[in-house]
Amino acid sequence: MNKLGLTRRRFIAIAACVAALPRAAKASETGRVRWLGKALGANAEIVLEHPDRALAQQALAESLLEVERLESILSLYRSESAISRLNRDGRLASPPADLLRVMGEAARLSKISQGAFDITIQPLWKLHADSLRRIGRPPSLAEIEVARGLVDWRAVTVSPENIEFAKPGMAATLNGIGQGYATDRVSELLKRKGFDNVLVDLGEPRVLGPRADGSPWPVAIRDPMLRGIALHRLTIADGAMATTEALGSSFPGFGRYGHLIEPTSGQPALGVPSVTVLAPSASLADGLSTAIAVAGADKAAAILKEAGIGKAILVSPDSKLTFVE
Repeated sequence: MNKLGLTRRRFIAIAACVAALPRAAKASETGRVRWLGKALGANAEIVLEHPDRALAQQALAESLLEVERLESILSLYRSESAISRLNRDGRLASPPADLLRVMGEAARLSKISQGAFDITIQPLWKLHADSLRRIGRPPSLAEIEVARGLVDWRAVTVSPENIEFAKPGMAATLNGIGQGYATDRVSELLKRKGFDNVLVDLGEPRVLGPRADGSPWPVAIRDPMLRGIALHRLTIADGAMATTEALGSSFPGFGRYGHLIEPTSGQPALGVPSVTVLAPSASLADGLSTAIAVAGADKAAAILKEAGIGKAILVSPDSKLTFVE
C-alpha cells in the first residue's frame, strides 16, 4: 500500500479504467467525457464538457485518483480507511486534513440543527441494522437506551494531533456529509484545472457552470413512495443539490426501513419521506438535507436560517411538495 492508501491492486484497477477512457467514458465529438461508477458506496458520475477531449480525459483520470484517495479516508466500506480506524480504536493520531475538515463541518451542522445532524449516530444505526439482519425485528427499547448513551457529537475531540471519542464504543459515520464533501473536492480539483462545464456526482451532484452549450444541467426529485417516478424537475447552472430519503435502506425479510435515526429517541426518523437542499457546496447540501430529514418539516426553515444559505424542497407522505427558504 502506498502513502495515499492505494493498494497495488486498486491502483492497477484505476489505471486500467483510465487507459480505457476513450471507449468507457463515451467522449463525443463535442468534447463530452462521461464516467459512471461507484464512490463511497453510492452510484457516481462525472461529466466534463470541454473542446479538448484529451485534456478532459486526463482531468477525469486525475479525478478518479482523487476519488480513490478520499475513499481511503472517508469510507466505512473500507476496513483500513481513516474513519474505520478511528471507529475501531476510538482514537486516530495525526488525522488526515480531509477528515479534520469533514469533522469540523459536521460539528457546525450539529450546532446549526441542535443535534439533529450527528455523525456519532453510528452505534444506534448499527444496532438497528444488526437487529433487523440477525433476528428480523427492530431492537428493544432497552437496547436502544444503551446505544443512545454512545451518541453525542460534543463528545468528540478534534485537533490536528488527534481525533478521539470520549467513551469506549462510540463510532462515527460520514454518510450524511462524506459524499457531498468528496463531490466538492473533485469539483474544486477540476475548477483549479480550468474546467467550467462540469457535473460531479459522488452521491450528491454539484455543477460548475452551465453545460458547454450554455444550457443548465437538468436534475429531478423522485417520488420516495413510488421509486423512479420524477415528482419535480429543475435545472442547475452552478451549485449543488442533495436529497435525503427517510426510507433509504432495505433488509431481507423486513422490507424498507428508516435508515435515518433520530438521536434523542433512537428511533427511525420518518416524518419527512424526502428532503432536497440546494446550496453552493455539496457538503452543505448533503448535511442540511440530512439534518432537516431527521429534525422534521417544522424545523426546516429554522435550520436553513441558521445556516444562512440554502433552499429546501420537502416531499410529504402523500407526495406533495413544499418549498422552504
